Amino acid sequence: MKSNLVQKLLLLTFWLLGAKNLSAQDVHYYELWREEYFTQATTNRASTTSDVAHELGGEVVAAYSGALLSASLKIPQHTSLALTASGDNFYLENNSGGEIVLSAPAPAGSYQFNVQEASQGNKTYLFTLPGPAIGLLPLRIANLPAAQAIDAAQTFTLQWDKTINSGPHDYLRLHIFDTNDTLVFSQSDISLTTTNLDIPPGTLQPNTPYIGYLAVLHVFSLINTKSPGSETFERKLTRFRLQTLNPAGLIKFSSSVVTVSETDGAAYVKVRRTGGATGAVTVDYFTDDATAHSNVNYTTVSGTLTFNDGETAQTIIVPLLNDGPNAGPVTAHLTLTNVTGGADLSTEPHAVLTIGDSANNIPAGANACLLGRVEFFDQDGTNTPSQAGRSVTSRFYTDVHPRYPGGVSYGFLLLPNSTIATLDRSFANYQGFLNYSQDFPSTTALNAAFKPGRYTLLFESASGLPVAPTLSMGAETQITTPYLTNWTAAQTIDPTQNFTLKWARFAGATTNDAVHLLLWDTNGEYLIYTPDEFEAGVLPGTTTSYTIPAHTLAYGNTYRLNIIFSKMANAASSAALGFSCGSASVRTTILSITTLPPP
Repeated sequence: MKSNLVQKLLLLTFWLLGAKNLSAQDVHYYELWREEYFTQATTNRASTTSDVAHELGGEVVAAYSGALLSASLKIPQHTSLALTASGDNFYLENNSGGEIVLSAPAPAGSYQFNVQEASQGNKTYLFTLPGPAIGLLPLRIANLPAAQAIDAAQTFTLQWDKTINSGPHDYLRLHIFDTNDTLVFSQSDISLTTTNLDIPPGTLQPNTPYIGYLAVLHVFSLINTKSPGSETFERKLTRFRLQTLNPAGLIKFSSSVVTVSETDGAAYVKVRRTGGATGAVTVDYFTDDATAHSNVNYTTVSGTLTFNDGETAQTIIVPLLNDGPNAGPVTAHLTLTNVTGGADLSTEPHAVLTIGDSANNIPAGANACLLGRVEFFDQDGTNTPSQAGRSVTSRFYTDVHPRYPGGVSYGFLLLPNSTIATLDRSFANYQGFLNYSQDFPSTTALNAAFKPGRYTLLFESASGLPVAPTLSMGAETQITTPYLTNWTAAQTIDPTQNFTLKWARFAGATTNDAVHLLLWDTNGEYLIYTPDEFEAGVLPGTTTSYTIPAHTLAYGNTYRLNIIFSKMANAASSAALGFSCGSASVRTTILSITTLPPP
């Protein structure tokens, strides 16, 4: 609704103009607005093609108590909507804030308030709501990653992009709500030239999620020189998430991959406490075998690390055993668990210890690399998967898979326009990948940013040799969207029995194409992570089922599943180094599966 400042200005204007006998006017002012909600989930601008909520707002404000008896609004296409009384005023309201939810943007055209007034009888107020403001985009939160790690005890400055195509009466507004929909911070009438705002310390609570709404308001019409006054405007709101830090901190491994030689005597694995260091906290740790064997390649360790108040670093020492030359590096796993003292544990509480042999035999570090365009879909029942409701529908990505953790040290991607992107490290299923990705709200935006052409990956293997395969990425291929055909059965899985996931055939797929499955729990732990494209054991594109072994899942839990189809296109290989690269068009369907309650 209109800010208090605008209402005060209307009252002051009427007073200065000497509006005669205001009590003779039963309606003080009326207004109508179109409201559009957009969600920003990444550093990209909020989507304008999906996950958009449409609302229509309206109100009629009484000039004095008891002035209005009833009110309704007639909108284009002859629909009449009753207004709800709130005190002496009337609002469109089947939603908080005086709006109603629509399936599409409120239409342009003539609107009419029909009001039954105490002294004037039935009166009508006609006005026009124009179509959506051209070029008025939802604002982009510029420092969204920083807003996910806010120190509640310090001032936090929220930043956004400058507004374009503004009008003389336009302004911005910021609201922040907690998870109970309680307003905890509000700032109205923000100048369009402003691109940041301070949230004072103590406004937000530690270790708490919030939802923010940054709105840009464009005024179509404002009448404040006569009574009753009126206004029509449009408001576009960017919805985004904020998260404050835990003052006790977050416990995590300093690096997800630690590479040593068996002749080093011991591996020193750093554990960090980030985001806060208040109070004493503890965390348990333990090692277990991967390709390395305890008491052959290393000595098993377990125990508890203690971080005293203010401490931010501890070290796990893993003794190494020299068993002489072998075929190459072997690996052991390290895990953190059971945090105390109020601290949080990283959603990826694992690290890999890669142990090289005494002869320093270093095989090729890369196993495969891929360049791809991805389309994301959701399946929430037996219905066809859809992109509706997604703020991110498309992604460009490239990644380099190491033959063993730590097998690739760094990497870059050279785009056709000579732009260079740095590959970041990520960690999944005890593998440390190098990758680069960028999300988009639509396929059109993706293809405009990453056009067909020659892309070159440059990375260094653990052997010290730089590698630079070049891939030709053509136009995106339209392929089958994955669809789980036994979705209903997948909602009542008995975890003590094998369960076979079944999906519709990947049309036109060959054994050179790929199917990839990811299954993880609510803590982000991967329970199933099938091999990626070009890797040994990858599921061929002709695959239509996969069996989850008994006891992989637990009773009474919901899990997230990604079914991924990859249509392989151009490929480049380096036989000398023993790895392959290719480009692909990829479609991913995301859904949930659920196990039965405990017996």
